[in-house]
Amino acid sequence: MHDIYSELKAILRNEYVDIDITKRKLEALREKTRTAGSQFEHFRLACLNNLNNNHAIAIDHANRALKIVETEKDVFLSEQIHTLLGFIAYNRGNYEKAVEHYLAVLKCVQSPRVINNIGSIFSDMGDMHEAYRYYKQAEEAFDDPLNFRLLAIIYSNIAECETAFGHYDAAKHYLELSQAQISTFTKKEGTAYIFNAFGNLAYVQEDYDTAIKYYEMGERYAENEAILVYYRDFILNHARTLLAKGDLDGAKSRIERLFQNSTHFSFDSAIPEIQELLAKIADAKGQLELANTHYKKYIELIKNQEAANLQHRSESIKTAVKFAQLHTQLDTLNKMSRSDVLTGLSNRFALREYMNTWTEINNEHPTIIALFDVDQFKLHNDQFGHAHGDACLVEVAKIIKTNLSSDRGDIFRYGGDEFLVTLVGYDYEEAYSKLEDTRKAIEGLNTTGMIPVVENRTAISCSIGAVTAPSGSNQTFEDLFNIADRALYISKDQGRNCVTILASK
Repeated sequence: MHDIYSELKAILRNEYVDIDITKRKLEALREKTRTAGSQFEHFRLACLNNLNNNHAIAIDHANRALKIVETEKDVFLSEQIHTLLGFIAYNRGNYEKAVEHYLAVLKCVQSPRVINNIGSIFSDMGDMHEAYRYYKQAEEAFDDPLNFRLLAIIYSNIAECETAFGHYDAAKHYLELSQAQISTFTKKEGTAYIFNAFGNLAYVQEDYDTAIKYYEMGERYAENEAILVYYRDFILNHARTLLAKGDLDGAKSRIERLFQNSTHFSFDSAIPEIQELLAKIADAKGQLELANTHYKKYIELIKNQEAANLQHRSESIKTAVKFAQLHTQLDTLNKMSRSDVLTGLSNRFALREYMNTWTEINNEHPTIIALFDVDQFKLHNDQFGHAHGDACLVEVAKIIKTNLSSDRGDIFRYGGDEFLVTLVGYDYEEAYSKLEDTRKAIEGLNTTGMIPVVENRTAISCSIGAVTAPSGSNQTFEDLFNIADRALYISKDQGRNCVTILASK
């Protein structure tokens, strides 16, 4: 039995370095896994089908293995299965399900791979500061020198964050560390994720020829490595860079290739960035009617995405609650800062701790939970740039803190452009007055003097949804959050930039 564990660990340590070799090794393991038990055979088949992009079959085999493993309390195999299921869910864009599996791993073991993967989820959601925290923790937790690919990924992810922060020398340093890991052990010049990061670094420095060179190399590697998210990103990045160079036909051909391969590679091509690029290409060609059609589709997708985010926010808070309930061995995570790097407000880790005191606070005082969402912030970032967007978020946070600080209450940066406020000792009228004053202050925010400076004043507004809970309401934080979430959705539906307060049950 010990041999099968060792062989599986050796195969999975760097399974994406050479997909074909990994497949052959898993095929050769068939007799041993069948002899060792059905859970091992199901897991082997799950791994094989994942590498072949047969995700539904992979999930089925993984779940069958998991049922057996959970009764036998096999920590190693449980960790591997949950990590695989989390990765498949992440690749499909189901972040809630991915985090659910990753947290199951962290209950038992401090896995740098899982910590890194959670960072990638925050990165995809645009919260680079939160992603950076996890990537650095993954670097600290790394303890397997033979798992060179994982360390290379962690370095590359840190580099992506440094690029987003404008720290180009630091980004280049981490990318060189990542590339050295791969070349030392495989003699290859890089991997898909490394070339993507090098391309992005060149792009932000407007070295478009170098960026295109890296994206072209990365596309070839992404196909071989079967990393679907990377493949899609390479096509989009390549098209974006060709557009910046003025090669309109080249940019359009890349997007056409994305549509051609979306079914084969099993990813959704209905994403806003594609329509935005097509609109810009048509606009540059003077095809105004076509450009207008694509812009409308772009706005529609953004609105749908915004609605979906609102609907799924309750799932996100459930994830935060699960974090609060975990008793893991992640001492390093528990020691992480409780403050958001950008705004200085309390972050999700602080919210996790605050939830533990919620029942006691609400038993003694009437309370308010309010959710703030900056209206159409994605469009704002697209128009004025992420640096200016970050500056606006800092000012919005200052206004919220100035207007809504209260004893035993707190203010949290809940997501990229989302804030959560708890007010203690306020009734409906007092809360509405406070929230409305805060909304007006945000609406009147003067953005002209911010760094980086933009030509004209940029309009910023917030939609606010809140719930009132009398003292001793006996409702959980999660229940009240869901009501506040509905109130926020009403504010959005009524045209944004307004306050809606609902009563608890």
